[in-house]
Amino acid sequence: MGIDFYIDGLRYLPDKVTVSKVYMQVYNIDYEEIFEKETCLPELDSFSFNPVYNFRRELRKDHIDPTSIVLLTVVTIDKATNENRIVGYAAVPLFITSGPNPVHP
Repeated sequence: MGIDFYIDGLRYLPDKVTVSKVYMQVYNIDYEEIFEKETCLPELDSFSFNPVYNFRRELRKDHIDPTSIVLLTVVTIDKATNENRIVGYAAVPLFITSGPNPVHP
């Protein structure tokens, strides 16, 4: 059983972005880490406002918790302050169930 995640690139990042980095984490409903954290950097010749990543992550296990959620966080070094900043994030549930939640009915 498995799921593949692809990150081709990011588009239209803010003006204060220098280099960006994507963190990928997978948790279950009890905030337990299901897979190891992984990060990716853009290709060196891509633009800072539209970085190209060409990132692929395979999530493989015999059983994947049905409450698993992928948290993607984009960070950068702020051009004005030279400090780390979060540009944005996304939470993607791996499974969608209809009806009552199988873990907490």
